[in-house]
Amino acid sequence: MDFRNLKNTYFVMRHGESLANREGILLSDPALGVPGYGLTSEGREQVSCSIRAAARLFAQPTALLIVSSDFLRAKETAQIARAELRCSREIEFTELLRERSFGPYSSLKVSEYKVIADGPQGKELLLAAGVETPSAMRDRGIVVLQRLEACYQGQEVLLVGHGDPLQVLRVVFLGMPPESFREIPYMRNAEILKI
Repeated sequence: MDFRNLKNTYFVMRHGESLANREGILLSDPALGVPGYGLTSEGREQVSCSIRAAARLFAQPTALLIVSSDFLRAKETAQIARAELRCSREIEFTELLRERSFGPYSSLKVSEYKVIADGPQGKELLLAAGVETPSAMRDRGIVVLQRLEACYQGQEVLLVGHGDPLQVLRVVFLGMPPESFREIPYMRNAEILKI
């Protein structure tokens, strides 16, 4: 996909602080993440503040197209963004913007996962366990972009999702390999960036 000649303008937004963030756990299992583990009250406030501060980034905030992960924490983030911007369009929800699949490590403490991932054989262990690769996250993100490019022209699009998948999209837009997503500053909760 040629990222230099896109028909639309894209922004990414990481969800606000969630209950999973507060508990310090990974949460990629759709059976848990779609119906539960939504935003904390602080997360809701983060999203409201972030949207108000970033509203000037959008040429037509009320016409913004919001496309979001269907996990509850992203869904609630998108809904707050839509309300704050008084956006007239319905939010589009997609499984393709979901959290990175951590396979058997989903619901593990983040600190425990980092010990495994940063260990001497971390990459091999993650691959053997079926943890989603950066290339796989890139591929599903590109499917979303291709659909949006085929359906719309001249639109501003806010993609609401999760840290790792959004980081991968950011590096791909920068012309970097998907595996380099940890080499750029990691998105904070509720942060909005133009890509």
